[in-house]
Amino acid sequence: MDDDPGYGGAHIIEVLGENTPDERLACMRRTGVSYIFAGEDGNDIELALKKLKKYFSVEKLLLEGGSEINGAFQRLGLIDELSLVVAPVTAGEGKPLFADAAMARFELVRTKTRPDGTLWLNYKKK
Repeated sequence: MDDDPGYGGAHIIEVLGENTPDERLACMRRTGVSYIFAGEDGNDIELALKKLKKYFSVEKLLLEGGSEINGAFQRLGLIDELSLVVAPVTAGEGKPLFADAAMARFELVRTKTRPDGTLWLNYKKK
């Protein structure tokens, strides 16, 4: 279970390689973290998805990876929907977009839908 705010006590399921050390598996069992094996190195995405459905009844995933994992799913044709959420805040210290900066809030002042399907959002600092 994940006790971090915003995760609502989510059930964590790790996708691992078959060579994962027994000590790590024991630790996961002690802490209530479920796991599945997805090939030797844990990178068999299609096998992982089959196991998630079979053992945990997972029908739909929220993919929040970086470009590498997102690209791997896209190359396999596994992304069938795209939703984007834009929040008018900048993160504080330790975040790569605005390193060593205080958090700031912004308000939406202008939007423009473009012919190519993109959306321009213009925010000003509050």
